[in-house]
Amino acid sequence: MLGPIIGIILLLLFAAVAILFLLPKYRPTAAMLALNVGREFTGEVKKPPHLLTIPMGPDDDVTIGWVGHSTWVLEMQGKRLITDPIFSERAVFPKRLVAPALQPDQIDSLDYILLSHAHYDHLDIASLQALPDEAILVLPEGDGQVVKDLRQKKVTLKANDTYRSEDLTIKTFKAEHEGKRAMGLSSNLTLVYLIEKGDSSIVYVGDSGYSPELAEQVRQARPDGIDCAIVPIAAYKPEEFHDDHCNPEEALKMAQEMGARFIVPMHHETFVLSLESIDEPRERFKKAAREENLTEQAHPLPIGGTLTIKQGREREEKEVKYH
Repeated sequence: MLGPIIGIILLLLFAAVAILFLLPKYRPTAAMLALNVGREFTGEVKKPPHLLTIPMGPDDDVTIGWVGHSTWVLEMQGKRLITDPIFSERAVFPKRLVAPALQPDQIDSLDYILLSHAHYDHLDIASLQALPDEAILVLPEGDGQVVKDLRQKKVTLKANDTYRSEDLTIKTFKAEHEGKRAMGLSSNLTLVYLIEKGDSSIVYVGDSGYSPELAEQVRQARPDGIDCAIVPIAAYKPEEFHDDHCNPEEALKMAQEMGARFIVPMHHETFVLSLESIDEPRERFKKAAREENLTEQAHPLPIGGTLTIKQGREREEKEVKYH
């Protein structure tokens, strides 16, 4: 029974893609959808190259672990956060290339959930429902309607806001990215988060085009620099997508301008959301890091990889692990 239904759905998708190709404004989106339609026949969700386990590192240190796409677990000296969690097999239509390196039922405790914006590959309701109720959900002002039925406590922030709780501080900046969800259910705001705990700091850039202004704002907020910048490096082709998405070279440059000691790329190798090849962003990022003599600072982790930044006198040391 399911076979004919799936066939009809795919036929309708092919028809929708064909119609979109006739409208110049939507041709880039149609091309991306066409790639995903093709994967329905040929693509399987691969196992992640490595798996994450909780906890990921010592409580005294800062450890980040890549679940996939823009989902990261951040452990900062006893606090645990997760960014833009998506564990689902699909971001509405696009199907995952690689399964998550961690499942939500493995996260026994969670302090904060950070949502950068309301796009479906960053705000996934099913994934949020599966996370612990006690976590505080932090998201852009105007997106509350999307998450109104979730059990977690919500904190909505504007750009250039500061949220403080105990010894954790979250500062926000406006990303160069239009973040509106379909059907007008959200704001257009996309936030960049600077998370500070004690002397430790992480910048999470969920989605953004290259922005010297953003880099300067982060630098002014943390003049002595930040420990780690997590930056997106894909979805820049065709050119119509580029304004909203850094290419790898721009992401590396923007993280440098922010004053990041360590730079970690993301938002690639998980979904087909644009027209560059799957491997291109990583290879361009690695090449740019070599050319800029940043191989000690730039760490293109595999899905399931972790980076631990040791604190105290060994603050500049880092440890990369693949479980």
